[in-house]
Amino acid sequence: NKNAAEIARQAENLYDKFVRLTEDLLKLRSQMETANKTYKEAMNKLTDGTGNLTRRVEQLKKLGVNPSKNIDQRLIDRSDD
Repeated sequence: NKNAAEIARQAENLYDKFVRLTEDLLKLRSQMETANKTYKEAMNKLTDGTGNLTRRVEQLKKLGVNPSKNIDQRLIDRSDD
């Protein structure tokens, strides 16, 4: 039957497309996890520990440096914790 053959062909194409989509989503999940890990590592350097970069550059202001811009207060607050 011609209709049955067309249904089978479309079903195969749909199934294959679905599989490719799931593969892409799983790949994206892995990439997002990697990006999140890298972001956390960078934020740790920026705001964690006594030698964090935010605290160190804010100390420069206390020593008299007069920058034209200010660090976002949320980063300053996080670096003081």
